[in-house]
Amino acid sequence: MNRINIPELTPETIESFGKRAQTYMYSQIVRQFDENGLGGTSRGVIWDYYKPWYYRVTDNTDVDIFGQTPRIRPSRYGHTGDNIPAKLRDNKKEYDRRYQIGDKLLQFTGRLKNALVSDMQIDGNIITLITPVKYAAKQNDSRPFNFFTDEDASVIGEMAVDEVVKRVEE
Repeated sequence: MNRINIPELTPETIESFGKRAQTYMYSQIVRQFDENGLGGTSRGVIWDYYKPWYYRVTDNTDVDIFGQTPRIRPSRYGHTGDNIPAKLRDNKKEYDRRYQIGDKLLQFTGRLKNALVSDMQIDGNIITLITPVKYAAKQNDSRPFNFFTDEDASVIGEMAVDEVVKRVEE
């Protein structure tokens, strides 16, 4: 769920509450990215590490995305991938050397991680998490990150109550 209900806030309290809630959610989601970076479980969801790139029928092998699976036969250029001539190596496309063993999930450029919770919308008593990166929704389908847990809802609800009480006391 990327929406939660909170007590109704006045326009004066929304700004200070919003900053606190946004900081809290950012820390929770960044912690999830760090803990699940190499695959794993955090905040109640499981992220699988990179899946095989494709299945090679010829020898019944899953070819990994890191380029560690040996070729069946030399390429048309006469090399096996281990000893690529400089001319060809310099012309390799970016995606050929993009993934390395140990790379963290969803963190190649850091764009998605840095954009997290950059736009938290508060309408009356509803908070909605919005991530403005175009591919965020697709990534969220396969590796959920843009959501509130029950613990998050409880902590943010307490923050909202604190704001209301603070305003009443003033």
